[in-house]
Amino acid sequence: IADLYRCQVPVVLVNGSPQAQTDYGISTPAVLIDHLHGMREAVYHLHGLGHRRIAALIPPYYSRYKAHHRPYSVMRQIDGLKAAFEKLGLVYDAQYVVEGDGFDRRQTYAAVEKLICLPKPPTAMVVFEDAMALMAQRYLEKRGLRIPEDCSIISYGGGGAVARGAAPVFTGVKTILSVSK
Repeated sequence: IADLYRCQVPVVLVNGSPQAQTDYGISTPAVLIDHLHGMREAVYHLHGLGHRRIAALIPPYYSRYKAHHRPYSVMRQIDGLKAAFEKLGLVYDAQYVVEGDGFDRRQTYAAVEKLICLPKPPTAMVVFEDAMALMAQRYLEKRGLRIPEDCSIISYGGGGAVARGAAPVFTGVKTILSVSK
């Protein structure tokens, strides 16, 4: 960022870490998505439908990085998940958080299989990418599970277009932007 400023190139960060705004002692404008709020609302919605065992299907790159290098957006989503669980009196259990991959059907199917084979499988999933949500839906249906009767799905972050195109339709969460100066 400092090099761009030295060359007088205007910079606006999009969906990055607010910390990046000050990493080089430079205040950089940023457009941020309120993942904390969005994920809390997704969990509250599922809880309101009666779900108590809520799983999260997250992108594959989360575990590949040390905590301080993990993608900020995914960290905020997980923070929102944990905050909602705490507020609702639900127990956050790491076995209900698994990594799929929107570009790898086998990895996503294996992640969903891991969830549905738990002694107490989830009755709902919050999926952090639209492509993974569709793969999760397809795999659940292949295993004979019905959506939403056996397992509800929320697709988080894609604006809901994929969710509306699914059959049956599942819930999509459109992310909310906030602007930081």
